Amino acid sequence: MTHLEAHSQDTMNMRLLKFKEFNSRIEEQLDEAREEMDDVCNETTTNVNIASERAFQHTREFLNELFTTILSLSSNVNLTEAVPEIMWLEGGLGLEWRPKGGIITVSIYGDFKIYIVALMDDSNYDFSAKFPLDDKNILLSYIKLLANMINTFTNNRHSVRLCVSL
Repeated sequence: MTHLEAHSQDTMNMRLLKFKEFNSRIEEQLDEAREEMDDVCNETTTNVNIASERAFQHTREFLNELFTTILSLSSNVNLTEAVPEIMWLEGGLGLEWRPKGGIITVSIYGDFKIYIVALMDDSNYDFSAKFPLDDKNILLSYIKLLANMINTFTNNRHSVRLCVSL
């Protein structure tokens, strides 16, 4: 094995370990969101709009694609910044990243749409799109945009609103 092949193998192994750790952290947060949702349902007598299994599955799929894209941009991924806080929303799940200088939120309701809002320092960019899940090219374009924003958060403020149909 050449030095280049060994380095390439080490990089692949490191990415695999980071991906496994990312997935482990995501599953922990999804479990916590489910527990929070169950607690609210058990404590209230009013109708609560729970997050569907589809919302949980879409969240996993979205985050796996996002993290894969982040890893393709850089092997020096800070998992603390890459893993969002996941919370239960009425009828769906919310994801939140707070890299320095801004906030990125994603809402997933299991209605085959993803809503993304990202706010960073001084400029405003608004995007809105709606398309089917099987249009992977468009979905991956938005995921790459979000991955770049998480990976290379600058001191300029950007506002991005995306509505991505799954």
